[in-house]
Amino acid sequence: MQIKQFFHITWKDLFYLLIINTLIWWHFQIKLDQFLREVIYIQPVQAAAYHFPDAGKTIIKPDLPKITLDAKPSAGQVVAAARVCEQHGLSRQCRNDLLAIAYNESRFDCNQLGSSGEKGCFQIMPFHGVAIKQAKDYEWAANWTLERMIRYGYPAKREYAIQCHNGCNANNNYLAVVLRISKAFD
Repeated sequence: MQIKQFFHITWKDLFYLLIINTLIWWHFQIKLDQFLREVIYIQPVQAAAYHFPDAGKTIIKPDLPKITLDAKPSAGQVVAAARVCEQHGLSRQCRNDLLAIAYNESRFDCNQLGSSGEKGCFQIMPFHGVAIKQAKDYEWAANWTLERMIRYGYPAKREYAIQCHNGCNANNNYLAVVLRISKAFD
């Protein structure tokens, strides 16, 4: 029995295939890197005035009037937020941001359970593996939230870290609302 050879590959052909394969891989890496930089990490939130610092754009903060809050934190919640921030060496702005997030998420009701399983004052999602008892403990949840924000670059990347509490690339007004509420605690 004779085997017919349909094509003959030389070392030169293999070399050209290797070069073509490398160029295709290189092109894919460039496109992937571009996608990650432009879409995943730098996507601005819907509020047009706020862009993340990574985008290389100036953050424009409109001079919004203070809002009137329909719920107030307890004295214990204010003290707990301040204590958590002080433990991380952060200022009053941190306290205001934590209070604003808790207000926006639950109106300071630590027994709040969301429709998707979110729990506590900071409405922590179930996939984070936080127990209900911990989520309902204001100081513990505030510390958990702040440590998560720090992982996202807080306070240097304040806007990005705050937005990430509600989804880093969520196309919503969460950041604008929280920043406006934060001003109310000054």
